[in-house]
Amino acid sequence: MKFGTKILALLAAVVLAGGGFSAGRYVEDQENMQIRQQRCRMLIGFAVDKAESEDLRDPDTMEALISNVYAAYCCCDEPAAAQQLHDLWNTLIFDPEAYTGGEEVLVEVLQGVAHSVGTAP
Repeated sequence: MKFGTKILALLAAVVLAGGGFSAGRYVEDQENMQIRQQRCRMLIGFAVDKAESEDLRDPDTMEALISNVYAAYCCCDEPAAAQQLHDLWNTLIFDPEAYTGGEEVLVEVLQGVAHSVGTAP
């Protein structure tokens, strides 16, 4: 085999190996993004369950709800949904009475954010 052919074969092997690693990294990134979206929706679901089934006047319940909203915010990679979760989190911390007695509105807001996670263009 000529020296030029060996070099060409070596370069082709390097390019193929690099392409394989790049493709694997891309697939891994896509899977991680889907896992984070699922985790965000799951945490929002926990918050919805708390809002629907428990008394938000109880400080422990409100603290758990706030924790779920913040955890969902941390897992959310979509800017609009993350901003909504952050705003909701701040409202629940600094003005918890805004949703006490208005659990239906809180549930609607949370479900709207959950629906938008993973559907943004």
